[in-house]
Order: sequence, then structure tokens, then C-alpha cells
Amino acid sequence: MDAREAFLSYLNTLDENYYFFIANNILGKIPTPFHKPVLNQRILSFLLNDDNRKNIRSSIDIDERRYLSLLLIAGETSSKQIQSFFPSDSYPIVVTRMCGLRDRLIILFSDGRYSINPVLEDIVSDVFDAALLFGENKKKRLSEPYADRNVLSAFLNLLISGAVPVREANTHHFVKSDRLEKVFPQFSKNHSTRMFTLIKDLALKDKAVTIRETRFILDRKRSEALLSLDPLNLMVRAVHGMERDVMSRILGVLKEHAVSEASLSNLYSILSDADEETSASVLEDISAFGIICKKDGFYYLNHAILSEKQRQSHLSIDSDMEVSYYGTPNENDILFIFADIKVCDKLIRYSVTKASFTRALELGLSRNQIQYYLGINDNEQLRIWENSFSRITLYDGIVIKGDEQIGRLIRMHPEMKKYVICELSDGVFLMERSSYHIWQEILAHAIDMSHLPLPLSQAEVEEPPKDIPKEIPPFFELPDSHPSEPEDSWKKTEADLLSYAEQNGCASDTLKELIRSRLVVSRSQIGKDCRYASMPSASGFDYNAKLSIIRAAFKSQKEGSTPLLRLELPEETIIAQPIEILKGNSNSSVLKARVLPDGIDRSIPVSSVFKVTVLRWVLS
Repeated sequence: MDAREAFLSYLNTLDENYYFFIANNILGKIPTPFHKPVLNQRILSFLLNDDNRKNIRSSIDIDERRYLSLLLIAGETSSKQIQSFFPSDSYPIVVTRMCGLRDRLIILFSDGRYSINPVLEDIVSDVFDAALLFGENKKKRLSEPYADRNVLSAFLNLLISGAVPVREANTHHFVKSDRLEKVFPQFSKNHSTRMFTLIKDLALKDKAVTIRETRFILDRKRSEALLSLDPLNLMVRAVHGMERDVMSRILGVLKEHAVSEASLSNLYSILSDADEETSASVLEDISAFGIICKKDGFYYLNHAILSEKQRQSHLSIDSDMEVSYYGTPNENDILFIFADIKVCDKLIRYSVTKASFTRALELGLSRNQIQYYLGINDNEQLRIWENSFSRITLYDGIVIKGDEQIGRLIRMHPEMKKYVICELSDGVFLMERSSYHIWQEILAHAIDMSHLPLPLSQAEVEEPPKDIPKEIPPFFELPDSHPSEPEDSWKKTEADLLSYAEQNGCASDTLKELIRSRLVVSRSQIGKDCRYASMPSASGFDYNAKLSIIRAAFKSQKEGSTPLLRLELPEETIIAQPIEILKGNSNSSVLKARVLPDGIDRSIPVSSVFKVTVLRWVLS
């Protein structure tokens, strides 16, 4: 749906009273009989007129620019969320200003949330100013360490090497030790600990690592899928509750602007509907991965993640089988499988031990593969370790038994042979468990069955690994910032409109108020036969007038509208929805109302209300 279609669709959702206020205000008068689609097209044409757009642009004041700048970044947003981002603005002020923007069709309102009118988005983008949201803080080009493939490989290695206890009750001993600080000297203890917890949970969730008995066991295919993720996507998958669009907007802002802790936490809360505590925790997690950096109370984007990655240098191997290198290996790297991590810094150091080497053999690597990787021809120590490991072989597979025809089929079928570990006896085969879902389908098709019987042991057979999404979230593109300008342009337009109304003999107080409220921006909206709206209000000691306005709000509510009341009380101003009037005489009547945004019901004596205003224009 394009911008024009979306706007026309929105007009059709408005309740009848509000729609006719909009139509009368924009068009000046509505001919009868009328056809609503025709009116909608005329309203759209008004907003597309170049002169009108220029006046709408100049009518947006500095406070409205703040709110619109936030909407451009955050998308659909509620009044409560806007007020939380601008805590110095009271909720009644926010609601009043947002209602004004809605009445001028600069923003749309649906399901309790505001959004930019798509046909005016270019105008709103033209008044965007990041400084109104985040201050004048300039971005810094910080280059800090971050969680790349080396870091992920090192964490996986710590799990499968036995350095980390499987039992959760014992894991805290590992976390409290200095092991993480020694392995990851570039990161603070807090950051490395947060990364460890998140990456461990992710590896278990994606089954890159599984738990068997008292060990973490690596799944090579699934770990390769995890290692194929770039740093941004790794972080997005690891941080609980993180969504790609939210991350795109947060990073897009930080790419162009430094943001205070409070403002970024509020922005994340708005984008994700998270509470304050969750937002702060998520930002700490992102910071732990090194994607963003926190300095002196401000968050910055770590520009190192935008730099071209340094390729892995040639391996350096010493006599103690310690392997080191600089740069980043490819996603199929196997060093972390057959060696144990010592230090993950600018220089990466692993050590090949008997335990790490035999672990690699257990996971399916051969001595020849390892020697080829290390660039050595024949290593006596590795051969001795291999001979020791090869004295006994354990298989984890599925035994399949069939008749002579089935046995011949398994032996001869070109697609079946590669999944046979060995033939135990005539017609009895040991098959790979990990590829069960592949070979059982091949065999079932070959013998004209929909599927094979379940294994008699009822042992759990895992689904094959699924591809992990690797879609890099593009950084959200902020509009260009336009510094605030003086409002001289609108003042000239306002003076011209007032003068034109005087010349045409229709300069009523109601029309003047509409012009001052910036609801009338064109001469085409002014005429003697035009119907103009007013915003009902009453103040002082005229209790009957106040009750009359409140009762009118109730009537609108019954007709499908949702009017809000702005009540000015001795100690505060509140925005409320009327519930009922507790009867009495005009002096003793009590209004029962739901106070927003918290939804708390209160009983308010009408006599204590200095001024009541219905935040909706009503046609006279």
C-alpha cells in the first residue's frame, strides 16, 4: 500500500464526527449531497498542493519538531512513550501537542499510537533535528575490541575443552575465577562474563553444543553455521529479545550521534515496548559484545565493526605445539576443535595437547587433516596420540536389520552406502544416527514405503540442523538534521490569513482561534459560508457550563468517539477520560474519570476544576 492509499484508508477509519470536522476544516464547506470517496480525494489534493505544503511546513514549531523527530526514528509511538523520552514535558502537554498535530493531519492516530502521515513524510523529514533529541553531542570514532569469530571460537573451545563445568551449580566457580580475564584480556571482567553467559545459552539453544553426561559436545555442522555469523548478527541472536529492526534503528542513531545512557534506554524502551530495567540490561549486553561503547555516560557506535576485517595471518607453531596467529579465520576453521585456547587478544594463541587432539579425533577430524592445517608433514607426537586413541572405537549409530534384498539394496545403493558405518553381520548394518532423517527417506522410497518403522529402542533422533539466518540488519538511515529556524515564515502566513479573513468579513473569534492553532493554513479554508469548529471549554465559577461540556463528552463517547478532557485543577493539570457524573446540584456534582496515562480512576468535584477543555474540535 503506497502513501496515498494508506492515508485514504486512514480517513475511512475515522468516526463520523471527527471526520466531518477534518473535512469541513480542510475544505471550508462540504457540498450536499456528498460522496465520501470524493471528499477524501479533495482532502488528499489539499495536502499535496505545493503552497499548502509550504505553509504546513512553516507551521511546525520547535516543540512539535522534537516530537516529530522522535516519531521519524521510533515509528508508531504512544503519548506515554513520548512523555517518557521528554520527562520535562508533562503528560497533558504531550497529549495536547500531539492532538494538535493529529488535527492538522501531520500525524495519524490509530490503536493508541501516533505515526507520521505518509503523504507528509518528506515535510516532516525536512524538520528533523537530532540535536533536539540527543543534544549537541558529536559522535566519536571509537575503535574498541568486539566479539568476532575469534571470540566465539574461544568461548566454544572453553565449553568443549572441559574448562566449564556442565552443572549450573558449579558454573559460578568458573565465572568467578580469573580464567576469563586471562583468555580475554581486551574485555572487562563484566563484559566477558556477560558474553560467556549469552554465548553459552545461544550455543545450547542452536545445538552447536550439546550436553552428554558430564561434557559439552560440539556439533561441527551447527557450530559452522554459528561461526558463519558476522558480529552484528551474532549479537542479535545472542541477546535475549533483540529484534533486527530495533537493532537497526539503535545502531543507525549511534552511527550519526552520541546518545546519553538515559536517552538510549528510553529509545530502546519505545522501540521494543520493554520496561526500564530490561532496556538498561539489553544495552549492557550489546555493550558487552563491543558493538557499542559507553564513555562518560554516553553510548557510541564502535566503528571497528565497520572496518574491513583483517585476514588470518600465517600460523606460528613453536616446539611445545603452541599455535598463534593474527587476524580472523574463516568460518570453517578447525583450530578451536583440536587445540585449547590460551589467549584471545590481538594475537590469538592456542595449545595442542593430548586431550584436545583426541577430542578432535572423536569429533571426526583425522591426524592428516590436522597436520595439513598446521602445515607439517608428519608429527611423531600426534602419531603416538592417534595410536593410543585408536586402540578402541565407540560408535553412536542406529542398527538396521533387513532381509537379503534389503541388505543388497543398502550395499549397492549409491546414496545409501555413504551413511553406513559398518556391516556388523549379514543383513545387519550400523548406520549414522546424525543423518537418520536423510537415509531413512532414501531407503523408504527405494522399497516403496512412506517411512521406515521407528527404531525399536525409541531413542531420540535429532532433526538435521537448520540454516541460521545471516541477514545483516542494515543501519537505519536518519534524515539529515536541519537546525531550528525562526518562525518568521509562519508569522507572515498567519498575518496574511487574518488579514484575508478581515477583508472577507468572516474574521470571527472561532476562525481566528483556528488560524492561531495552525489548523487553517490556506486562504481556500476561509469564507463566509464555511463552517468552523471550536474546542469546547469552560472555566471559573460557571459550574453549569462545565457540566454541560462534560455531558457533551459523554454523548460523543456513546456515539463512538473517545474524547479526552483536560482538567486544570488547583495543584495539577490532568488528561482524563470521563466515566460518569455522580449526581447532585451543579455545585456538588462529582466527575468520575480515568486519569491517563496510568488508568487510575478518580472522583473529582466539579467545583475544584478551574477549567475543563474537550480535546476535540466540534463544528458549530
